[in-house]
Amino acid sequence: PEEGKEKAQMTLFSCECVISGPEPRALDFQSEQALLDYLGREVQEITGSGDYKRSEIGIIYDDKRYEDDGFTYARRGLPERILACLESRGIPALWASRNVAMKESFDNTADRLTLISVHSSKGLDFECVYLIGIDAHERGASNAPGARMATLVGMTRARYSLTILRNVSTRESQSVD
Repeated sequence: PEEGKEKAQMTLFSCECVISGPEPRALDFQSEQALLDYLGREVQEITGSGDYKRSEIGIIYDDKRYEDDGFTYARRGLPERILACLESRGIPALWASRNVAMKESFDNTADRLTLISVHSSKGLDFECVYLIGIDAHERGASNAPGARMATLVGMTRARYSLTILRNVSTRESQSVD
């Protein structure tokens, strides 16, 4: 994470929430690669230490940019890049929202992480959630109802631990891959 930027940010949404685990973390990164490197290291650490089983970890992403009148796909290749990062570290993962067949055969008890879109994650929950891709929501269109709803859905999938990983270069730039 960016020097001095690692801090809990409960102000992302104002609410009177009851937190049963550690305070949610929001971490800023200067590039997508730095974000993915951190994610890979962190997942290796928490699964290696026995803090969480792989099946208890959900990596939830949003690859859309919301506007008042709808959305566009801002980062079509994001889930593939996340999956490649995990696989390069020997971390078994299932991209549960890759297609309809994957969604229908999804088994949340298998010994692997779940990579899933925020929209496909509705109705699921995980002990530990990493939420990626909401940095695009924080631009001018962050007040779009779809952006707020997608972020809320992603955040509420966490039963115990929530970490929001944000690529600050996406927020500063108008062009997104």
